[in-house]
Amino acid sequence: MASDKLFYAIFQDNPDLIVRWVDELPADAAGYCFSAPVLKEREYRLDGLFFPPDDRVDLPAIVLEAQMAPDPDFLLRLYAESARFVQQTKWQRQWVVVVICPNRTMNFGLITPVREFVEQRVRWIELLPSDGQAASEPLTKVLGLLVQPEAKVRAISDSLRQQAATNPAAG
Repeated sequence: MASDKLFYAIFQDNPDLIVRWVDELPADAAGYCFSAPVLKEREYRLDGLFFPPDDRVDLPAIVLEAQMAPDPDFLLRLYAESARFVQQTKWQRQWVVVVICPNRTMNFGLITPVREFVEQRVRWIELLPSDGQAASEPLTKVLGLLVQPEAKVRAISDSLRQQAATNPAAG
């Protein structure tokens, strides 16, 4: 999917941007290294994987998935890909999954068989939150332009530029 390449490019150049979305990370979490490995066998391809610095055993690895369209197999695939990452890398430290999506109410499949995984491991980044609230993180607002109707993009981007100009510390 084209969005996968966009997220890859963003995080390849700026891997520490992921720190903004994982609340349980300490304020000084930095130095992540980003890649998009192919997992063996049925070729599970992660959209992205953030490894913390070797000397920061307190920081988790972060699996990134960008899902911009409904997919009734998504949750099962996410579970399988995440498990394959842990198995093949023999990862023995903490890890979490960050899912970037328009909103989490999309049809991503039945949660029942993977409920514990989703509730314990997955952090949702909603570009268009289903509760109607605007995203608060500037990076989320900018990426939200990807899922806005084309007619709204200009007005929203102008508003974001104006906000950045009046409050440069927020960007």
